[in-house]
Amino acid sequence: MSQQSAQVEDTALPPAVASTSQQSAPDEDTASDSLMCNLDSSTVSTQQKQGISGRRNLHGLKVPADLNVEIQDGPTQPKLGKFPPTKFGSQNRAFSASYYTTFDFLEYSVQRDAVFCFCCRMFPNASGERVFTESGFNNWKDIGECLKHHAKSICHAEAVARWQGARSVDHGKVDAISLQVNKQAKDVVTKNRAAVGSLARIAITCARQDIALRGHHEHTDLADNRGNFLEILELIKLESTHTKSNLDRLPKNANYTSKDAQNDLLKAAAAVVTSKIVAEVKSAGMFTVIADEARDISISEQMSICLRYVVGHTVNEHFLTFVTLHDDLSAGTLAKEIAESLTAQGIDLKSCVAQCYDGASVMSGEFNGVQQQFRVLCGSPCVYVHCYAHRVNLVLVDACTAVRPVGDLFGLLEAVYNYITSSSIRHDKFVSVQEGRGERVMALPLQSDTQWVCKLKAVTTFKKRFVAVVSTLEFFCESKNHGNELRLRVC
Repeated sequence: MSQQSAQVEDTALPPAVASTSQQSAPDEDTASDSLMCNLDSSTVSTQQKQGISGRRNLHGLKVPADLNVEIQDGPTQPKLGKFPPTKFGSQNRAFSASYYTTFDFLEYSVQRDAVFCFCCRMFPNASGERVFTESGFNNWKDIGECLKHHAKSICHAEAVARWQGARSVDHGKVDAISLQVNKQAKDVVTKNRAAVGSLARIAITCARQDIALRGHHEHTDLADNRGNFLEILELIKLESTHTKSNLDRLPKNANYTSKDAQNDLLKAAAAVVTSKIVAEVKSAGMFTVIADEARDISISEQMSICLRYVVGHTVNEHFLTFVTLHDDLSAGTLAKEIAESLTAQGIDLKSCVAQCYDGASVMSGEFNGVQQQFRVLCGSPCVYVHCYAHRVNLVLVDACTAVRPVGDLFGLLEAVYNYITSSSIRHDKFVSVQEGRGERVMALPLQSDTQWVCKLKAVTTFKKRFVAVVSTLEFFCESKNHGNELRLRVC
């Protein structure tokens, strides 16, 4: 987002006219050849090409000889009885003097049969539209829409502010130019921030709702679904004309809707949240670090780092960051990764008063475990606490194993789960039984020995859908094709 941010901020503060005037002018013949290449050969006659003057304006841009070069002279707006027609397809089209009324900045070159923007030509911007400052616009078929789009651009708005300021100076209002330029710059910055703020809120909403931002075909208007981010954006633009206006004013090369921009918006939001957490930790004066390692769906080892601290009389526990682990999973490497993650956020390791991990030997080892390695890195006697959540889980799992009736219960629930979910026919039957009873369809959850909450969820689901489970098993028990298989699985 850094590159796009720079582009938007640059448009907020227009460059000084003096710095533009110091740019070196290109070679006469080279500029003339370049200008010829930019012209539409179907609309410029040979005589017009030969009549293009080599005269330059104050800013080094080659312009036709019949346009004004002084700011005080204003735009050249000749009103001919009939403007030269140009053929577009089967129709002849020509410029109309009525555009002068709608767009007062517009000027027409008889010599080139093209229109220019007087403001942008007098006060050029590096990111402006060159067709309105150098080559000239002569696509009469789309002139209305193109002029409307140009009038809404940021570069044009800055040029207009400078033009109005220059006219105010001519009338004796010496301070008007700086005041108007500053006002225009502040207005541009405000609108840019409002537009980017709307996009950031969309990205944060998708993240909060745990829904994907992007779709498979984002770059085509023919796609039925361009992804949640872009679809929500279009909905907001339909509901709010003010938001639509702010978003449409953004430059095409910095509209913040690309996949990289979406990621950058989320990273920026995450950075704000992280900075707030870090500030609270520093103000608390002491904290506890909590770390746990697991393998994600991409078969990558990741370690989550959380911080526990007190603000006032409130205990806070917040996630800080993920650390991707590679080849080395030794205690020294894990302790170093934890220490570097905290130091990177500007957190003083000596403020750590405790550390909390699971009971694995690599974490809890008294002499060479992570707890001892991290204690050395901190230079602080931070005590090690075996995570109570892990301890409770181990106690419950061990109790279920030791008490035979409880162990048999969970073994039976797991056998029923495997029987129903291993076949789409049996699963569909279980779903249809629930629907026939007018119940909300619930799936049987998988159990886990390392997470007691999974066993709790399994028991709760079986209790709520006990009748549906029994009805499904009875149906297949009476079936000739499935009865024997069911008896074998349960027994």
